[in-house]
Amino acid sequence: DDHAADLLLIAGDLFYEKATAAEMADALAHVRTAFAGFFARGGTAVAVTGNHDDDAKVDLLRAGLFLASPAPSGGTFARGRVYVQNGLTFGTFEAATGEKAQLVLVP
Repeated sequence: DDHAADLLLIAGDLFYEKATAAEMADALAHVRTAFAGFFARGGTAVAVTGNHDDDAKVDLLRAGLFLASPAPSGGTFARGRVYVQNGLTFGTFEAATGEKAQLVLVP
């Protein structure tokens, strides 16, 4: 939060492949707490899965996130959201300063 970043990119294995639903919920709660300030000021996190992630678990997580904010599919990544992608995805991110970045996520 000290550096006022607008975008957090997370690459690679998001969860231990044998993680239980409870362990995943605890990990997500930790991220929510640790990055509360980042999200409160409109920070956006974009994560792409790694080869040790369980696609079914990631699909479940994405389904819940999609209810809150659909993935851009060529559009714009909304600020203040978390996106988890386990398939080819692309879109534009616009920082609070107006600077834009094109993102291509390849798991």
